[in-house]
Amino acid sequence: MAPRKCLVWRRRIVPLLVVLAGLVERVMLASCPAQCVCEAEYTTVSCTNGGLQQVPKGTPYGALSLSLSGNNISGVIDDQFEEFRQLQTLDLSFNTISEIEDGAFVGLESLHTLQLYYNRLTSIPSEALRRLPHLKELWLRGNPINCLDADAFTYLPNLQLLDLGELRHLEAISDDVFTGLSKLVHLNFAVANLQTVPYLDELESLEELDLSGNSIKVIDTESFSGLSKLKRLIIISSQVTEIKRFSFSYLKSLTELDLSYNNISVLPLNEFIETPLLTQVNLKVNPWNCSCDIAWLVDWLRKKIKSKSCNVCGVCQNPNRLQGMSLFDIRNDDLRCGNGTKAQERKININVMEGDDASLPCITGRTAAVSWITPNGTILRSKSFRVRVKVLEDGTLNLTRVTMHDAGSYKCIPMGNREPSSTSEVITTLNVTKKGSRKAVNTEVPLLEEPV
Repeated sequence: MAPRKCLVWRRRIVPLLVVLAGLVERVMLASCPAQCVCEAEYTTVSCTNGGLQQVPKGTPYGALSLSLSGNNISGVIDDQFEEFRQLQTLDLSFNTISEIEDGAFVGLESLHTLQLYYNRLTSIPSEALRRLPHLKELWLRGNPINCLDADAFTYLPNLQLLDLGELRHLEAISDDVFTGLSKLVHLNFAVANLQTVPYLDELESLEELDLSGNSIKVIDTESFSGLSKLKRLIIISSQVTEIKRFSFSYLKSLTELDLSYNNISVLPLNEFIETPLLTQVNLKVNPWNCSCDIAWLVDWLRKKIKSKSCNVCGVCQNPNRLQGMSLFDIRNDDLRCGNGTKAQERKININVMEGDDASLPCITGRTAAVSWITPNGTILRSKSFRVRVKVLEDGTLNLTRVTMHDAGSYKCIPMGNREPSSTSEVITTLNVTKKGSRKAVNTEVPLLEEPV
């Protein structure tokens, strides 16, 4: 009979142990340390400004959001968050973190947002970040990071927001640093000790870019190549003095441009012609030279801005007679554009037989580098080369083995932007005659070449 009695007790004890284990687990999931505030059924946990050096014991494992901001955490050790498998947001900002071990984020497969701003990191903890395959937001602002290596963000293919603002100690950036970030939408690179625009071609989904507070004196023609989806470009107070011609030609989706508080006195002729969606511009606090060179800009502002006044359009610094006048209020007569200074168009017709070579000269009266715009808007610049197409050193556009699809109008424009309105534009119409036919064909079919 005794064995039967033991069996009965065993049957009672085992379920009891299971219940107790469940209670312990629930306590771990639904307890709150004294240094923290827990809300929303223990899913939002805030342990801020408490002098903590690590995650406090008893922090609910079921938390979705955990803030440890404003403490004395100097490093993140391996497996520190291993049990927080449901965590989506982790805030480690305003600590003294200088090291993050490779296994620090093990277990955080669900993490979407990681805030590390205002710490003491000198490099990107790329090995630790590889544990975060679903990360969408990474905030690194205000760290003394000195170099952005090629593999800095390699393991973050789903990243949509990257904050690299206030990296005041930044000295070097790899051209491949953004490789793989095809889903990145927002990039903050303000006040990051930049001397030039970094290589951004890989960011094909980028919609917002902030380069404010840097020392980018020149915006080059290729600075924003590849950013066809960019909608908002902010370059405030970055000491910009010159914007090369066609610098914005790749920005087909641009709707907002802020160039305020720079040293810009003139913009290249028709610089916004390739940005048809652009409606919001801020050009204030620049030393605008209100000569005939900005006549096109004055006309553009009047067409795009629907209000009766414009506080962000900028005011003239020169000449003295127009000093203080808004670009929006200037009349064409005020600019005194004489016939000798207006942009002129020269038209040339060239006839060629299908299969022959064609040379389209760019006779502008200047020796500056030139650009050609093909019938479909493709821009070919000086010394650029594509299959069958080459821009020679003297500006001539050379086409070999001309096809019927090459027929149409080509425009040649000098690249210099110091006197944009005083240069001539050459429009060359290429007429192609089909072999066996005497009739020349002139259509608006685009040149079949890749955009430069």
